[in-house]
Amino acid sequence: MRDFPADTLASAVYLADHGEVYITTDFKLRFTRHFRIKVLDERGLEYGDFRITYYSKDGAQRIHEIRAQTINPGDGRRPDIKRLGRRDFRTENIDDRYSSTVFTLPDVQPGSVLEVEYTMISDTPFFLSDWAFQKEIPVMYSQFRAFLPNPLTYSRVFQAALPLAVQDVSTYYATDRRDIYLDGLGGQVYTWGMEDVPALRDEPFVAALDNHRSVMRFQLARVAFAGSPARTILTDWNSLKEDVLKGDMGRHLRPRREWRDVVRQVVPEGAADELKARLLFRHVADLPGNNRLSFVADTDPENVLTGTPGNSASKALLLVGLLREAGLEANPVLVSTRSNGLVRWEYPLINQFNHMVVELKIGNKDWLLDPLDAYQPFGVLSFQSLNDKGLAMAPGPYRLVSLEPTEGIRIRSQMNLAPDSTLGVTGTLQFLLDGYAAVGVRRTLKQATDQDQYIHEQYLSDIPGAVRLSHSITGLDHADSTLMVMVDFRSDQLLQDAGDLLLMDVVLFNRVKANPFLRPNRRFPVDFGTTQDYQFVLNVTPPAGFELETLPPPARTSLRQDAQFLMQAVRTPDRGAVISSQLRFRKPVYSTSDYAPLREFYDRVATAHQSQLLFKRVEP
Repeated sequence: MRDFPADTLASAVYLADHGEVYITTDFKLRFTRHFRIKVLDERGLEYGDFRITYYSKDGAQRIHEIRAQTINPGDGRRPDIKRLGRRDFRTENIDDRYSSTVFTLPDVQPGSVLEVEYTMISDTPFFLSDWAFQKEIPVMYSQFRAFLPNPLTYSRVFQAALPLAVQDVSTYYATDRRDIYLDGLGGQVYTWGMEDVPALRDEPFVAALDNHRSVMRFQLARVAFAGSPARTILTDWNSLKEDVLKGDMGRHLRPRREWRDVVRQVVPEGAADELKARLLFRHVADLPGNNRLSFVADTDPENVLTGTPGNSASKALLLVGLLREAGLEANPVLVSTRSNGLVRWEYPLINQFNHMVVELKIGNKDWLLDPLDAYQPFGVLSFQSLNDKGLAMAPGPYRLVSLEPTEGIRIRSQMNLAPDSTLGVTGTLQFLLDGYAAVGVRRTLKQATDQDQYIHEQYLSDIPGAVRLSHSITGLDHADSTLMVMVDFRSDQLLQDAGDLLLMDVVLFNRVKANPFLRPNRRFPVDFGTTQDYQFVLNVTPPAGFELETLPPPARTSLRQDAQFLMQAVRTPDRGAVISSQLRFRKPVYSTSDYAPLREFYDRVATAHQSQLLFKRVEP
């Protein structure tokens, strides 16, 4: 097999991928994986390089009995097999907790079959790894078998939009497998299989690809050994929340004299509640941070006040303490960011989170505050925090908080072009940025080592031959305001001289150069994260001695009321043109049923944005 008709993009394919796990008689977890990969073309040669990562701290996990070989067709009578020896496997330390066994198979070429089998031994049976049926290349058959003794109860969750081909459970006894731990009670053997599994490839506008992977997940829920009382491992969100609040988080939230002093310094006497909140938020957001995301404070909030940079949890807890001291209702909220993936709410596990924000309630109005850095506006979550729901660490029953966006991406821009007698063009660009557009650009401008270069790359790179003359920025130091950027430039390459005719490409900022959705089908939603609104106006003055001959045709398309595009052009009294383009997406997420019309929508926008103006010489 040198191709795979079911997926013509595939560079390799898993012929089979088998896993088995059981608990040994000495109470260790033994996981064995055996798979074969067929290399289809030159791109698939990368699959000859392997890395098996495991938790190596204190010898918690180790790789055992590893075998690997390359199988080539040979002379037609017998295959050519090249096996790796012990010295071909090497260990690399990733950090103080994780290591990898690394190896490269020899003589890998298109048509090779790569076979690998290894066993991983874990000192504790409590952490049963997930089994992913779906990979970045197609899988013809994947099967996982788990021998689970009755004393251990695991929560099992199957995450997939794809059906299982095999789903079986049966009972096993000591006479069946003498190497398996039984505790005299026997156990259950579970078998799951999936066939013809399509590749899961990265595509535009996906928060975390693992959110959509077909996978079986395990979590130890209960332990009940003979002669001992049962012990619950996986409790519930209420118990978890209370346990966390009794630990360091609760200690950080206790009232302090320092909080009272800061509130007195920052908040004027008699200030309204919302003004109090805004002033305290800005005070904390402007304090130094180390840009690390975490739900656990790495610096005592009190030390953040005195200049020690803290992570996102340190700053969030400080803000909660100050807001409470000011008499406001505020709570920490645990968040899993977009790249970290969705929280599996069926698993009450604290390590699913990697960030913390602040919930504020004033009367009937709620805000979510993200004091990550000085660039965040009041009441606007950082873009990475827009990920379904968070867990409120508040008194009473556990509560989930929606992390939907309250702001969008909004850019209003205008370009004025005026050719001179040499057919060079002088231009002015103006951008008004709000919402997440302003946050991102403001952060980049403040952190840029060469602001002039950034301005050129961001705003002039699509204009042929553009040279920046000057620029100005308004609102850079005010996170809650509109950011305005103005750029003056000149270009000698915008107009193409064809004798009595001049051609000019219609330069539209934020134009769609090409459809980002190349594949005809998609199995998961298109996630923009937030709404988008782009408005652009182009004013073109004709060169002396020329008049506008043709205008781009008007274009209009929509995806119901969820996305609209409008482009139109009109002539001006001076024989020039005004061209306007509006592109709006009113939903943060578009479902798989929206994909085909969304793809067609982008095709039409891209076609409309590739247009030209034609000027014709006029008689004096």
